[in-house]
Amino acid sequence: VRARVSGVGESEGGGMDAGDAMAMTTEDGDFAWVDDRIPATIITGFLGAGKTTLLNRVLEGEHHGMRIAVIENEFGEIGIDQELVAFKEEIEGENIMLLNNGCMCCTVRTDLVKLLNILIENRHKDTTKATEPDNGPATDDMAQQQRQESKNGSTPVSVSGGHFDHLIIETTGLAHPMPIIGTFLTEESIAEAIRLDGVVTMVDACHVMKHIDQQTDEVIEQIAYADKIIVNKVDLFEAQQQKGEGGGAKHPLVLDDIARALRAINPLAAISFVERGGVDPRSIVTLGGFDLAKVPEDLRQQEEHNHSHNHDHEHDHDHKHHDHEHEHHHHHDHGDVTSVSLSFPGSLDLEQINDWMGFFLTQRSEDVYRMKGILSIHQWEEKFIFQGVHAQFEGIAGALWKPDETRSNKIVFIGKKLNRDEMEREIKACLVA
Repeated sequence: VRARVSGVGESEGGGMDAGDAMAMTTEDGDFAWVDDRIPATIITGFLGAGKTTLLNRVLEGEHHGMRIAVIENEFGEIGIDQELVAFKEEIEGENIMLLNNGCMCCTVRTDLVKLLNILIENRHKDTTKATEPDNGPATDDMAQQQRQESKNGSTPVSVSGGHFDHLIIETTGLAHPMPIIGTFLTEESIAEAIRLDGVVTMVDACHVMKHIDQQTDEVIEQIAYADKIIVNKVDLFEAQQQKGEGGGAKHPLVLDDIARALRAINPLAAISFVERGGVDPRSIVTLGGFDLAKVPEDLRQQEEHNHSHNHDHEHDHDHKHHDHEHEHHHHHDHGDVTSVSLSFPGSLDLEQINDWMGFFLTQRSEDVYRMKGILSIHQWEEKFIFQGVHAQFEGIAGALWKPDETRSNKIVFIGKKLNRDEMEREIKACLVA
């Protein structure tokens, strides 16, 4: 039995066997694999949301024990604390700074792919040197040596010696996330060395509702693509509400209003409420947002939220919330951007669902921002797990269906003008009678 991706993201006829594995294991009914590529996180958010504050918190912290390379956009909110900078250098037209905790900060002026390849090459060189008996000079001496090599015209090496554990890309406040996401998914040289771990979107608690109500394109898309949404400036928001400056006298806004509005656009993203960008750095670099192994957990959490009247979103502080009940819908509509969640029992015919998915993505790929799902395929002992961004679709045979487990299908789509009734009807038409 083969589950091909109908020309979407693969060559025609491509696919994988139910038993194909990426170092897959099935202990305890779960599956996992080791991916030794460099993890990368994209941080996005509208102007003034607090991305630079967050980055400074990440870069100034040494307790996380990571060496992080940060790429900032030339026209972004550049504001890295200069007290953190130990050394600056320009390599092939790109500014690179070595920070005093071993992290790097780069400013991309021209070509993101070019800069990423420079970092990959230098990291590879550094890794190779580390395996040799003599690892060479320490970091400070290495920087001095590299300055001399650069002056002599030899092949440039990163000022940090090349080594870093994680990559963070900060977008400009007016940027749409997809071009950067696409770089990690479609550029072969990048995809072989770097894996996209997740998209973090920062929003300003004081202004995000206005942006959503006004359908500000950049804000809506930044929310739609997110794996984690950080609602920043909660202290300013609550002070504003106490003064009666937002939401109106009859219905003052509270944090649950923001959470509902965000989940109406993106029901898959985790939500944190913070002050002054106060986030544990590890919480934004271990998202697994594009990890197939994490799809079942993501869908389970989303389903638990859908069937609960209590808001179980993450909080970093205690804040006031509405105590009223709210009506649950599986189809959330907030302007053009909608989310469709489907859950139904039964098994699907492989060829029919494959043809539907291929046709749907061919016709609507530009409108589908994110999708995740678990499918029950007729005569498959394994669950079929998939996730995708636009036309980039990947799937794998996951854990076995347990003997006492009800075979069912769970799918979430996030995109523009999605017709839930039509999608549900067409997908259910693929069920085996």
